[in-house]
Order: sequence, then structure tokens, then C-alpha cells
Amino acid sequence: MSKKNKKISQTFELPSTVDMDALSYSSDEELRQRNFDLSMSRDQVIRSGSDPFYWEIELAYVHREIQIREMRKVLHERYIRTNPELFALESADYN
Repeated sequence: MSKKNKKISQTFELPSTVDMDALSYSSDEELRQRNFDLSMSRDQVIRSGSDPFYWEIELAYVHREIQIREMRKVLHERYIRTNPELFALESADYN
């Protein structure tokens, strides 16, 4: 273990790692909270002069999941706008 990594583990608790499958099942609120918590922790690590590498990795996974969800929402809305007849029939079936 390098001295830099040793300093991080002695000073800060390393962020918990979450696999991408678990992130995909998280609610939007859980993702926002994880993003906020990791950002705040990373900022503390940076202010202390330590290496934020591990926090930035976890933040990258969270940001990727947020971007995937945002793109999925945009594409879904576009699909609904371009295929209104499909959804008109679907809503008529429920009445």
C-alpha cells in the first residue's frame, strides 16, 4: 500500500462500493443522495490534501446511472410524441 493510500485509509473511511446492478435498482432519490454524500466526502478529502481517487470512481458510476436514466426518459418521451396512436389505443382499453 502506498503512503498516499495509507493516509487516506487512516484519515477517511473509504467510500462503499456499489456495483452497477445495485445502482440500477436504486431510486432517483437514493441516487441523488449518494451523489451528494460522495461529493461532500470527496470535497473533504481534497481539502485535507489527500487523493480523492476512490470517491471520484464511485461518483463516476453514480453520474453514469443518472445520465442513463435522463437519456431513457428523453427517448421515452420522444417515442410517445412520435407514436400517439399507440398510446391513445392503450388508454381507450382502460375505459
